[in-house]
Amino acid sequence: MWELWKSRNEVVLQHKNFDPIEVKRKVDRWMATARESDDRVNVQSAREGMREMYCFDPSHFQIISDGSWDTTNRAGIAFVIYQGGYIWRIGYSFYELHDPFHAEVLAVKEALLHFQAQMTEERQERLQVFIDCERLVTMVNVEDTDDLPSWRAKEDVVQLINLIKRSPQTITLDLVRREAVQQAHCLANWARRTGARYQGHFAGSDNHGGNIQTTLDQAFFQRVQEAPP
Repeated sequence: MWELWKSRNEVVLQHKNFDPIEVKRKVDRWMATARESDDRVNVQSAREGMREMYCFDPSHFQIISDGSWDTTNRAGIAFVIYQGGYIWRIGYSFYELHDPFHAEVLAVKEALLHFQAQMTEERQERLQVFIDCERLVTMVNVEDTDDLPSWRAKEDVVQLINLIKRSPQTITLDLVRREAVQQAHCLANWARRTGARYQGHFAGSDNHGGNIQTTLDQAFFQRVQEAPP
């Protein structure tokens, strides 16, 4: 069987030229992605009927962010920052973008820029960022910006990676299911539909397109296991 397999490969590949540097780059990227997949906690495992979420740490700051996009290229991005599980600041903005992935990137980027503007360099805070875009989590964690829908999106991913690496705060970017980012999702929809923009403290009396919870629903961020039905 081995000899047959070798013979088959010789026939298929005999007229193909491969750049060894490009082959090594692709293998390294694949290996990094595979290692990241092994290390990252799965949001949901359909095969085992199990759900595992990242642990919520109330001693850290938390950010949930999300993007909203429609086929007319209207987009909204939003973030909600919590301190110890209680709402601290919010932000949302309207953009014209050509793809939904770019909205996800800008949501995280604006959230981090806003957060860092409120911190002094002496404060070595720890920050947990939660999003529901698996592609972005993987790209940031393995620093891979290939195969993006646009050069503008790639540029913002590179800036986001550098922002995290150079931050005086320790930042983790984790994947969660959509229900966990619902507050940011509602704000992003509001910005997309109305063109509204806001960044600042959250006041319960303000109308930001819907009711915003003043506390983070920790149930979405506890590491739990559910037996198969």
